[in-house]
Amino acid sequence: MKKRKNYILTILILLIFTVVPVTSQTLKTADSYFAGGAYFSAAKIYRDVLNLKNKNQEAKIRQGEILFRIGECYRRMNKIADAKKWYLQAEDAGYDESDLYYGLGNIQLNEGNYAEAKDFFQMAKDKDPSDMRIESKIASCDLSGIYSRDNGQYQIKPLENLNTRGSEYGLSFYGDRLIFASTGVNSSKKLISERTGLPYSDVYIAYPDPRLFYGRQEKLESVSETNANEGTFCYDPQTNQLYCTRCDVNNIDCYIVKIDVKNGKYKENGKLKLGNQTYGIGHPYITEEGDRIYFTSVMDGGYGGADLWYVDKDENGKYGKPVNLGENVNTAGDEVFPSFIDGVLYFASDGHPGLGGLDLFVSYVEDNGEFSKPFNMRAPFNSSWDDFNLVHRIKANMGLFISNRNNTKSSDDIYMFNNFPPQLITVNGNVYDEATKEPVKDYTVTVNDGTTNIYESKITDDKGYFVYVGMDKNYNIKISSQGYVLGEQAVTTVGERNFAELHKDIYLTKEDALSKEPITILMKDIFYEFDKFKLTAASKRELDNYIEYFNQYPDMTVEINSHTDSQGSRSYNQNLSDNRAKAVVEYFVSKGISHNRLLWKGYGEDQLIIPNARTDAEHQANRRTVFKILNLGSASEVTTTRNVSTEGIPTNNISQNVMDISGWWLQVYESASYNEFNLPAVKQAQQATGKDIRLVKSGNGKYWYCIHYATKNEALKAQLSLLKENIHTILMQF
Repeated sequence: MKKRKNYILTILILLIFTVVPVTSQTLKTADSYFAGGAYFSAAKIYRDVLNLKNKNQEAKIRQGEILFRIGECYRRMNKIADAKKWYLQAEDAGYDESDLYYGLGNIQLNEGNYAEAKDFFQMAKDKDPSDMRIESKIASCDLSGIYSRDNGQYQIKPLENLNTRGSEYGLSFYGDRLIFASTGVNSSKKLISERTGLPYSDVYIAYPDPRLFYGRQEKLESVSETNANEGTFCYDPQTNQLYCTRCDVNNIDCYIVKIDVKNGKYKENGKLKLGNQTYGIGHPYITEEGDRIYFTSVMDGGYGGADLWYVDKDENGKYGKPVNLGENVNTAGDEVFPSFIDGVLYFASDGHPGLGGLDLFVSYVEDNGEFSKPFNMRAPFNSSWDDFNLVHRIKANMGLFISNRNNTKSSDDIYMFNNFPPQLITVNGNVYDEATKEPVKDYTVTVNDGTTNIYESKITDDKGYFVYVGMDKNYNIKISSQGYVLGEQAVTTVGERNFAELHKDIYLTKEDALSKEPITILMKDIFYEFDKFKLTAASKRELDNYIEYFNQYPDMTVEINSHTDSQGSRSYNQNLSDNRAKAVVEYFVSKGISHNRLLWKGYGEDQLIIPNARTDAEHQANRRTVFKILNLGSASEVTTTRNVSTEGIPTNNISQNVMDISGWWLQVYESASYNEFNLPAVKQAQQATGKDIRLVKSGNGKYWYCIHYATKNEALKAQLSLLKENIHTILMQF
């Protein structure tokens, strides 16, 4: 492990490395180059060794290993097709070590073949159960279905005017200018990197251009050494210095160079020492206050590969002892390219579960000072290739990062996106049939922020939905699917921090189950004048409660049934019940309900509840009016009520601040008083539902006694259940 640490940072710092020049083409030299990360030169010598007609005995014995190492060199140079060819030759030659299958698994990751990748990683694990990197790779395969889904909310595009046929990397903003390194065709350097076979990089400053985003470029001659790579800058406002990572041709370790900035001129001023560490460090990022530097290092005390560390500056301007960011951030793999923006750590890692190569992650500083478990930024920010070096420019509301996606030349390019920081609170979940609990595979998901639809997508599989939403807002997620009642789920991000993950499963009810099953409600308080069919004023007030349901279900059809007692003749009672049922229908029509939605039928004394009734109470039980829902239909949209508050409500009268809760509400009662929880209507609703009554204050100063439900379907079911108990409610959403 210590030997690996001596060279791994150089492999990661700039993705282009410098090593001791080749002096003789021997197997021993090739091994030395391979160990030092000089993959381009090592592969060449290994190939030459295999092509010798008279191989020495060691080369014959190690043929499978040599073939593997050639493949590994090409994989490290991102030449995937060549790597796969040599890996398979190694396997044919009998080489079956864990690192071969680990390499093949990573190639399958790059190619997006996650099932095949998992098979190879499992083979690698069987060979070497102690390799801590493999479990994360297997998890990457399992999570690929979630991480790779791009819902189209963010557009990623390359900066064509800055990208070349070579590699661009080491991004940093310096004021409104962009500093970056490039190995492109315009590079003035003649020496070739022993790692990649590409020229060593030059350093450029690009200036803003309203037409091209960044246009004119200027090479920093004083920084661009002929025999080294530089990149990954940061600016220290306290010392007016730029810090830059450098890897020299004769040094496999990397270090941070200090560059004085004065009158537009740049002058190198030695190496930056962090604690007792000068070499083996890179990727500096200094905080806006200038009192802390985050960086990458392979120094002792880490977790395996390259780790992320920080050092704080004391009052005398001296940097203290390096602090490792801990096991939540660092892994047995490599964590590189940190940036710390508005309290959020952005970095790249190949050790956490991801899509392949380096992925972009974010982490917060928790209240206890520890960094949170990282959040994978997913597609489109991440791909199956390398994605790293995320930086931002707040005034331009944009971000940049490096990726070698969609690149047949295996080089790294600059990509940009708007709206920084990305609002990546993720709401995800699955959609199920409520009765069978089986996944629903064909539906449309729509997300509304209260004013407009911010997202709509057709889903045709059972992998669930996900959507990115903003902070401190309330949303309504609607799921529509053929044959189902519209499903809705309220979501609030009030109090949630960016990059939180909220899981909301949604259950859909079959239309047949909710809409077409007749629902019979025994109406109470429907009275007529004695021996007549004219409705009393009290009856009309009761019927007014039902108007809300006609409005809520615009396709609802109803039959009004009227029953009499057995006093009087049968024909008289039949005629009386017909007229009473008809009177209810006519009242609903007078209130604007269409005749087409209403039927009536009188039963006279044909359906007595108590045959042979003798007492007045028994006769009263037989006299009744029934509200029979023949077809409920789908509920209409619910207008969001925003002018509500909890101001002036005693805390003992509300179990939770309603303004912090999204969802659907059934208003049970309205009053000018906030202290009527013992009223029969309120107590009856609480007992029937088993849920707490919560209080909110409406815009007109009245108090609403409400029951809260997480989903619209839950609220609708509860409303129908309460209606059967003659408890009238109004469906609301705040």
